[in-house]
Amino acid sequence: MADPEHVGILKQGVAAWNAWRDDNPDIRPDLCGANLGDANLINANLRGADIIEANICHAALINTNLSRANLSGANLNSADLSKADLRGARLREANLSRASLREANLIEANLSGATLSRTNLDGANLREADFHEADLATAESLTQEQINTISFDPDSPPSLPIGLKLPEMGDNGEKTAPPNTPKKEDTPLRAHLSERIILSGQLATPTAQLRRKVSKQELEELRDLLAECVPDSTPLRNNENVLRVAMKQESLDLLRTVVNTGIELHKAPSYPQGLIDALLGLGACLRFFKSSSDWTPLPKTLQDKIGSTVNAYDDFLTELGLI
Repeated sequence: MADPEHVGILKQGVAAWNAWRDDNPDIRPDLCGANLGDANLINANLRGADIIEANICHAALINTNLSRANLSGANLNSADLSKADLRGARLREANLSRASLREANLIEANLSGATLSRTNLDGANLREADFHEADLATAESLTQEQINTISFDPDSPPSLPIGLKLPEMGDNGEKTAPPNTPKKEDTPLRAHLSERIILSGQLATPTAQLRRKVSKQELEELRDLLAECVPDSTPLRNNENVLRVAMKQESLDLLRTVVNTGIELHKAPSYPQGLIDALLGLGACLRFFKSSSDWTPLPKTLQDKIGSTVNAYDDFLTELGLI
């Protein structure tokens, strides 16, 4: 929990806060979990502060010094961080959706697992910022030049807008710019699917984005539940522990195949062309079951599990611009 004294000083205004920071340079401010939504923190000195899981949505933090601050898990949705100093800041799994990071300094910041949906990165300095497993698929004003400077784990790379590519790693471990990279403006997000596949070579969305929408555990639970299902027309056997459903065997088999495909998609480092149709088919099949005559007679436990998975995949496919 946040230190009430620290929060109280901050709420007195930036001038009072900065004066307190100057008088107490050895105190590490604790603003963890504080509700700072809509606050005006322009030019505030938040350097080195702990602001974990705080609610800072819609706040104005223009020119704010957040260097070395710990903002892991913070909600910065729609916050204005234009020209903010975020050097070395920890923003692991922070929500920066629709935030403005225009001309912000993010050198060596840690944004692993962060969500940057519709985030404005125009002119931001991303040199050696850690973006592994970050969601950059719909980030705005992001250039190939910026991508060439970031840090990432090749085994868990960030998702990128269509048309941008991660730099390749040379034999000496140094990054090299990808050759013949299409310009971002030539590859609109909602281009026809076949055009996007041709332009990008593969759907540039790593499994990290899918995992955030629907967990592998959730799919495995659905798979195990389906394994217990048998059509209600199947003859009853002694001591049989089954869940009888008003569904044809072929429909049940198709649903099991769809779920198993989803589990396999979780294992892929990226989605090559051969899996695009499977991904789209998975979402389409789950939606079909919700609207088919097989749906109504299903047990509520199965309806709930399928329904939550359908919603998760729909969100995922919508973010990719595929539906």
